[in-house]
Amino acid sequence: PLDGTKEFLGRTGEFTINIALVDRQRPVLGVLYLPLERAAWVGVPGEGAWRCLPDGDGWARYPVSATPPAHEGVVVLASWRHRNARLERAIAYLEAAAGPVQRLNSGSALKFVQLAAGQGDVYPRFSPCSEWDVAAGQALLEAAGGAVLGLDGQPLRYNARDTLLSPHFLAVA
Repeated sequence: PLDGTKEFLGRTGEFTINIALVDRQRPVLGVLYLPLERAAWVGVPGEGAWRCLPDGDGWARYPVSATPPAHEGVVVLASWRHRNARLERAIAYLEAAAGPVQRLNSGSALKFVQLAAGQGDVYPRFSPCSEWDVAAGQALLEAAGGAVLGLDGQPLRYNARDTLLSPHFLAVA
């Protein structure tokens, strides 16, 4: 499915096509395709994560790691469309606990790509989104060494509830 429909319609370029394979309620493969960059980000938990670019008749794979470079404070990835009081409280808490917070806003599942590439520390999500918007990003991030955790501290599970909305979560590098 297309993630970032509003961004697509607004022609911001901040949209992705997400494909996930879920087995026993866990994502085991995730592909996030960025059409304007002609780049696919692929993650297989336990195997690895790659940025894939067209190369002649095939694709060249470049390994990625969610380990961000050493820096002071915390880089928080967020969506400028989904601000709410809970997110602002979480950012204030992080600033008090870990030092200066740099907030980077981007649309759609790009935040998972940024975490997998080591460009951020945490993506807190406290507003509704669908499971199909999260599963591919979770597979990518786990494969790159990060995690997507519910507020209970456990990895997200899919098709496990009465709704296809994901619970609130923290994606961490």
